[in-house]
Amino acid sequence: MPPNLRTVTIADSWGFANLLHVPSLRSFCYRGDFVNSLFILPSDAALGDLYIRFAHSVAKPGNTRRLRNSLPKDLAGLNVLTICSNSLEVFFSLLNVASCLLPNINLPNRRELQLIMLEMETANLADLFVFFKTFQCPNLERLFVQLPTSSGDKPMEGGSFHEVREEPPEDDFDNFFMVKIINFNCRRSEVQLVSFFLRKAGSLCKLLIVSPNVTPPPDLPFVEADLLLIKEALANGKIILGESDDATAQPYHSKVFIMV
Repeated sequence: MPPNLRTVTIADSWGFANLLHVPSLRSFCYRGDFVNSLFILPSDAALGDLYIRFAHSVAKPGNTRRLRNSLPKDLAGLNVLTICSNSLEVFFSLLNVASCLLPNINLPNRRELQLIMLEMETANLADLFVFFKTFQCPNLERLFVQLPTSSGDKPMEGGSFHEVREEPPEDDFDNFFMVKIINFNCRRSEVQLVSFFLRKAGSLCKLLIVSPNVTPPPDLPFVEADLLLIKEALANGKIILGESDDATAQPYHSKVFIMV
């Protein structure tokens, strides 16, 4: 590839993507396999935006190190990050690896984060909290959460819904001014996620929820405090509901894979 290449997008890849000789790389978007193939970026690349969506779960032995070694050593300049929920699973393991693998644990310049959730159960909510606790982003301003489209509420993994205990501290969300949640179906974990942002992000100006239905299912137990907090935010206009996703607020990577 040309050494002065700045933007690379790889879609539906099942092969090996070697970009070691592209030192000027600033934007990298990848959608494809992880188990049978991998990408390798220049260790000194100064990425401004990064999109990673794996086709399968990467929570397997050795994948944490492989993922870390595939990325640049320093991601401090990263402004925009989009990741899929099946890559969040590695962060449980990432907490236990040697500190030499974590030079980019702080992302001070990141302004936008998009999370593509393939599932949204108790375990997935716990993964989100671990991610926020591990990778401090003091200047994060915009967060997009794309929930799964399925409206059925699957049985919760690991027992009680209340087992998601540990949450990131409030001071990690000082600069939040907008959160947008797409495909909200009022499942228990989704309600807790909305309540979490309302409680933690004191600077939050608006929480956009795109949902075909925001009526809680009668057969699912909810924490009453979560529902009351959401109702209050609806009343004072902090939560803005919509049945369809418009172009008012779209993530940076919203059009990355439209044409491929």
